[in-house]
Amino acid sequence: LILFIIFIFIFITGNHNKNISVVSDLAYNRGNSENEVYIYENGSYVPYIVITDDYAGNTLLLRKEALPQNYRINSYDSYYPDSDLDRYLNSVFLSSLENIKSDIVETEIEVTAKDSIGISGEETEKISRQIFILSGNEMCCSSENMAEEGMPLNYFKSISNRETLQNGKKVSCWLRTPNTFYVSCSYVIGDNNKMGFTNASDFNAVRPAFCISGSYPVKKSSFESASGEKRYVLKEPRSEQ
Repeated sequence: LILFIIFIFIFITGNHNKNISVVSDLAYNRGNSENEVYIYENGSYVPYIVITDDYAGNTLLLRKEALPQNYRINSYDSYYPDSDLDRYLNSVFLSSLENIKSDIVETEIEVTAKDSIGISGEETEKISRQIFILSGNEMCCSSENMAEEGMPLNYFKSISNRETLQNGKKVSCWLRTPNTFYVSCSYVIGDNNKMGFTNASDFNAVRPAFCISGSYPVKKSSFESASGEKRYVLKEPRSEQ
C-alpha cells in the first residue's frame, strides 16, 4: 500500500510540470515547482518569476534579478506616479521588451496619494501602467508610515523570496511606496531582505514587474544555454520566428 501511494504521488507530481502550456501554469500560487519564464530583453534572454496568475485578473511577472544599473525614484520627492523611475520604466525599459511590449497589459495599480506624503497619511489612488515596481504591502511588509498599496502576495511571505540580486550580489531594491512621515523618502527592500527607507534621490536597484494574459503560450527552448538545458520562454525573438 505504501509503495502504491508513493507511486501515485510521483506520478501526479512528475506530470504536474509536463502540462505547462501557458504562462499562468508557471504561477507560484499554482503550486508548480517551476516558476520561471525567460523573456527576450535587450538582445538576450532574462529570467522572470511568475508570481501569481491573479493580479488584477492577469499574470504578474517580476524580473528575477535587478536591472544592471541603479536608478532613483525622483530628484527629491517620493510621489511615484510620473516620477523619474516611472517614466523610465514605461519608455526606455518598455522598449527593451520589443517582442512582447504590445502584449503587456495596462494594469491598474494602487499608489500612495500625494496628499498623504509628509503627514503620515494613508490615502491611496489608482493609476494604470504597463511597467511598475512592487509595493511594500505586496512584499508582505508593513510600517506605521506606509499606506497599504495593493494586496500582499503569497510569494513574499517567505523572507528569502524578497532577496534582490544585481550582477550576482545582494543589494537594496526600490519599492514604489513612500515613507509618508517624510516628503522625500521611499521604502526599499534592503540587502538583509527587510524593509527600510532612504532618500528618493538615492540610487538603488530596480526589479521591473508587469502583467500579461495568463493564456499567453510558453514553450521549452534551449536558446543560448551552453549546456543545452531547455527552459520555458515566453516568445522567441522575431529573427527566429
